[in-house]
Amino acid sequence: MLNKRSMQGLKVVSYIASAPLHAPATADQIAKKLEFSVSYVEGLLKDAKAAHLIKSIRGPGGGYQLAQALDSLSVWDVVSAYEDASSKQEEKLSSPEAKLAQSLLDDCWAMEQKFLKESPLSRLVEKRTVPTPGASINKMLMNFKPLPKAVMPVAPNSVFDLSNYMNLQAA
Repeated sequence: MLNKRSMQGLKVVSYIASAPLHAPATADQIAKKLEFSVSYVEGLLKDAKAAHLIKSIRGPGGGYQLAQALDSLSVWDVVSAYEDASSKQEEKLSSPEAKLAQSLLDDCWAMEQKFLKESPLSRLVEKRTVPTPGASINKMLMNFKPLPKAVMPVAPNSVFDLSNYMNLQAA
């Protein structure tokens, strides 16, 4: 059975994999989309980067992208970056029932591992459409509020025009 951190890491890497190549995903975007805290996402990103699953791009417009082609990654590649090896320690089992139960658990773990190795990550990734240049401009315009109509002030242009303005107001 996968632990919670593996499941959350799988969501994060899947989100990064679904991002277009020209728009890397930032930790803030991932946290908002998946409803995680930014610090938790950064911890997950650190583990994925250490496993060479993702790479970071620094600077404005930077973020995270896959370090490998999506087709070359399996679900197991991602899960293994987050699985804790210490949790799978062998214990000294004294009773035959405990040894049998442990053997059964080991067989289940091996089947799960085999299934995850055969499952491509691309099956979990939702494809985001690449916007056309015209569509992105229209979408951008929809995010802004309309500007108020320009109003011409009813006042003199300068102090030298003040007497003419006062005469027009009196008439």
